[in-house]
Amino acid sequence: MLTTMALLLAGNALQAAPFQANPAPALPPGQTIVVDGQKKHWDPQRIVCKSLDQPGSRLNTKRVCQSMLQWAASKREDQQLLIEKQYNGAP
Repeated sequence: MLTTMALLLAGNALQAAPFQANPAPALPPGQTIVVDGQKKHWDPQRIVCKSLDQPGSRLNTKRVCQSMLQWAASKREDQQLLIEKQYNGAP
């Protein structure tokens, strides 16, 4: 699974874009990170569940469980998309 994510991330990095942000360096396993004010150990295989708000509803939430590596990749993709829209102009 780890190699699949690495290949997917490497494939996305090869796509040409007018502006490339420097991705955050990957942390080695066991290194301490701060998440929501709490110190946690970085374990790419650890499953983390989050409740995500659904658009258009104040009460409805969706629970999504992914590995820490998948959450980091998703966050990096969202940040890259936002930077590209700010740089190129949002449609």
